[in-house]
Amino acid sequence: MPVKKFLNYLIEADFKNNIPTSGGAKKASAIGNNSKTIKSIDVDTVCPRKEYVEFDCKDDKEKKLFLQRLDAEKPGAAQEFLDNLEKAKKQGNWKECSYCYVKGARDKGEHFFLAKKRHEDTQYASSNILNMRQNVVDKLNAVGGIRLFSHSDYKPRKKAMIAQILNDAAKRGLDVKAITKVPQFVETFVNDQYPALKLVNVSIDTTGDGMSYEDALRLKNEHPDKVKIRAVITNLKDLLDPFMKNVDVFTFYHGSAKKLKAMGYTNFTGKDRDALGDKTFASSEKLPPQDQALAPEIDQAIDKLHLNKKTCCIGSHCSKCNLKCGGGNCGLPDITESKIVKFSDFLEFETDIESYVCETWKQQLEGEEE
Repeated sequence: MPVKKFLNYLIEADFKNNIPTSGGAKKASAIGNNSKTIKSIDVDTVCPRKEYVEFDCKDDKEKKLFLQRLDAEKPGAAQEFLDNLEKAKKQGNWKECSYCYVKGARDKGEHFFLAKKRHEDTQYASSNILNMRQNVVDKLNAVGGIRLFSHSDYKPRKKAMIAQILNDAAKRGLDVKAITKVPQFVETFVNDQYPALKLVNVSIDTTGDGMSYEDALRLKNEHPDKVKIRAVITNLKDLLDPFMKNVDVFTFYHGSAKKLKAMGYTNFTGKDRDALGDKTFASSEKLPPQDQALAPEIDQAIDKLHLNKKTCCIGSHCSKCNLKCGGGNCGLPDITESKIVKFSDFLEFETDIESYVCETWKQQLEGEEE
């Protein structure tokens, strides 16, 4: 079976246990497989900023219906949404991120992952975590915990659902790590009330799409044991930004959208990340002709910022990455080594097989791009 077809089969298996709603339709599960982090949790797959943009484009009737739906979901949610939208507009960070991987894939019509399917709500039941197999819990904890917000981000009206997830995780002994651009998430959940939340990466960038530098640094200083700053690097010149000395995790943009290439974004491959890890990376090989003079300065920045220890996804999977989103090496043995895929293996170790197949397919695509 072709890798791509088998990958679709594996991902669709995630949705076989979806829980019917009262109307008989099915919602996607909040917990899905993830090609890098093994599994991840999303309470929806429409990020707050996309929701802001879509709302802004609605006519008055559509806006009224949308706000009514929010209040039906949670009393007071409509006004909360309007207040947050106004605040985001004042700060200038209310539109979708320029490098959004979800939008990029949707624009191409790709539907291989939960991220690529639009779900304004997902379904969660406590049994999803409380009945999780011990070997899955162990593997997730070994990579720093199950990831929260893989395909969307925090919305205040989802607070109750996220609180339930974190409380269930604490009961099960499952650690949780989150990546967010919303300060309110940290302000709400990074406290003794939610011990399962072990680590939060607050995401910044030089494009103005991420959390503000001020908020990121404030939250890191307030919670030094749990909050780390993650920077999205869209091109090597980002590394010269003075704020980068405060960054704990560097994630290099990995996409091939023609529009972003025209904007100066660089597609960093798995080979590039591995080269950063073993200090064989040469910036001159990734810089465009007009920026070649910056190569010596950028190479110095790479050493000074310790990117060999702070680059996310060296090895292209959490099991191979010692950084663990800034949480350190949690001791997980390599589970993505090459193996013959057998159906019996899939039944017992579907997460391992999916990770292997996803990575194999991803490497093939990267090879085609190069």
